[in-house]
Amino acid sequence: MAPATSFGKIEWFQTSKKEGNSRFIWIYGNPTIKSGCYEFHPDLQDHIEEAYLAEKKTCKVSVFGTVWTLDLKNMKESSKTSKAKPEIRRVRTSQLKKLKCIGVAGAKYAKTSGFQQSDDICAVCYDPSTIPTRIEKCGHIFCFLCLKTNYILGNGCPTCRGAIPYSMFQKPIRADIDFHIECPLEYAVDCAKMLGPDPKKSERESSEKYYWLYQSNHSGWFRYDPKTEYFIEENFKRKNKSCEVYICGLKMTINFKRSTQEIQGKIRKRKIKRIAASDVYKQHDLKGIAGIRTLNYPIS
Repeated sequence: MAPATSFGKIEWFQTSKKEGNSRFIWIYGNPTIKSGCYEFHPDLQDHIEEAYLAEKKTCKVSVFGTVWTLDLKNMKESSKTSKAKPEIRRVRTSQLKKLKCIGVAGAKYAKTSGFQQSDDICAVCYDPSTIPTRIEKCGHIFCFLCLKTNYILGNGCPTCRGAIPYSMFQKPIRADIDFHIECPLEYAVDCAKMLGPDPKKSERESSEKYYWLYQSNHSGWFRYDPKTEYFIEENFKRKNKSCEVYICGLKMTINFKRSTQEIQGKIRKRKIKRIAASDVYKQHDLKGIAGIRTLNYPIS
């Protein structure tokens, strides 16, 4: 039975009693389905399914800044920057367990057992958690950068002092983050008090939203975490030549004239840039946010 459509959005849920609530979902192999597979990112599922139902031969998607072409006839995906051609497949959600699917978009499924924190306040900064990150062993949740800073300083969980696994910060991939997450209001208020009155701005400027990006160690770009980004933007709007921020315990200088980020006491610099939020999907080399690979979106 073909999936029905409603207002242009695909409804994949089937009506057969045997199938129950099973729906179609797209997965990819590593490189084959048998050798390990992942669900495609949720932001790509509708796009791939629509292309398949429209009987298109191919469709294109951006995955962590890399453009991939999905061959919907031969069920393969390819990229100009990779020799690998992973297998892709359309399956039902009821088949995922049998296929031993590992996770979503390269990230393993999160464990739901153990302690579940009910509030969203980070015990480090006391603001609502920005990019909420859970330590699986103890279940406590913090801002991603607050937790990473704690780890770099050699500390354990800020709440229970339990161990923080290094794997949480080793080329992290997340499929549960909204790339367009905004700075917590509490931090924005504190920031405004510290920097003083906001400069006058035109109606057009006030309605446009901007993101600050920094260059990755290898290639591509990441968006700054919302708090750091807000502080940088507020200094930029006040026409300051530079500002200083602390990221993971390191003091860094943001030089607006040179468009660089410099770590105090080190020669190495990173390039930075400011883009309109509406231009995010024009940046095919944009990987994610705060060093986390998370951004996936349809291209064609």
